[in-house]
Amino acid sequence: LAAVAISRLAGFSRASIVIGLAAAASMPMLVWCAGSIKNDFAMACFQLAAIYACLQSVRSKALAWLLVSGLLTGSAFGVKPTALFAAVPVGLFWLYDCLRREDRFRSLVLTGLCFACSAFLWPARSYILIGQPFGSAAPTTALDALNFSGESDPAYDPVRYLKIAIDAHIR
Repeated sequence: LAAVAISRLAGFSRASIVIGLAAAASMPMLVWCAGSIKNDFAMACFQLAAIYACLQSVRSKALAWLLVSGLLTGSAFGVKPTALFAAVPVGLFWLYDCLRREDRFRSLVLTGLCFACSAFLWPARSYILIGQPFGSAAPTTALDALNFSGESDPAYDPVRYLKIAIDAHIR
């Protein structure tokens, strides 16, 4: 339904919307992935809703839709960092919409704040609970990560965390 609403806002005809939905629904990868609900589905829903809010903001010139778009894009990042791929076009919508407003700077800052507040909620929670913002590889808390003994502990090596992040994105 979100894809239909986005297509209608973009000005597509009803026939092209039906053909596009039929083509998308018949893709084997979509059918395979939709067989089980995972976090990818939630991320995709947040991204589609963010695109819809962007288009509504451009159409109605209401700042509230732009802020909702920032909140939804940040929520997609909270689900999975690969939301970056959809955040690029959404960010371009934000720039376009903010630059055509009289209060350019204010609207851009508010949208960025809505994004940041919702995007960094789960990584901050993970860091407080387990000491890592993205993942659950270490069974420690952020307070345990503070090593006051002066000894160098390889478990808290920043290069190690970088390798974990790279491995998590590649695998």
